[in-house]
Amino acid sequence: MEHATRHIPAQATLTRSLFSAMQIAGGLLLTGAGAVIAVTPIPLGLPVMAMGLVVLTSCSPACRRTAAGIRRRLRLLDAALVRLEDHAPRAFARLLRQSNPRYHACMAAFAQDNVIR
Repeated sequence: MEHATRHIPAQATLTRSLFSAMQIAGGLLLTGAGAVIAVTPIPLGLPVMAMGLVVLTSCSPACRRTAAGIRRRLRLLDAALVRLEDHAPRAFARLLRQSNPRYHACMAAFAQDNVIR
């Protein structure tokens, strides 16, 4: 008995790729705009940058790793994002936590200590 394989039409694949590219472009635009706004007296730069990071980390594992590397190098940005995680809605905080390098290191150490043998 042969199993039927699910065929995804080329149009659906193209639509998904286009949507992913638009998400990445929007995330980069928000992050860049937040960086520019961050140096102005109006305190809107950090939330705009956080929204950009959320969009980027939600759509791409490579963006997640890059954001974690940036947060590892820029401690001031990381501290601000950690504070934002504490006060953000649950879904938003979860997405910010995905790019937190210390959170993943802590979880990996916890998992290694609690391995069922």
